[in-house]
Amino acid sequence: MGLELTWIALAASLLMAFGTKRTGPDLSHVGGKYDTQWHRTHFRNPRELVPGSIMPPFPWIANNEEEFQALVAYLQRLGRAKNWRPDNDYEK
Repeated sequence: MGLELTWIALAASLLMAFGTKRTGPDLSHVGGKYDTQWHRTHFRNPRELVPGSIMPPFPWIANNEEEFQALVAYLQRLGRAKNWRPDNDYEK
């Protein structure tokens, strides 16, 4: 019985190791919430904008203009099907 419980414990720990636990925030409604400069600063140093953030810095994304613009364009589309900011002040 002890060996069987060990296998069950191992299986349970492997399931958690393969990404069943969310570490970061839900980004499905982030579109339009922040402007481009906010995203640039956040990728370079997340803790500058969100104290205590566990997100690591990704300066190479912010420094690669083509990659950065593509990523921000994607993020700005997330959740835009619902007009949760009726003034459309996304980039102001």
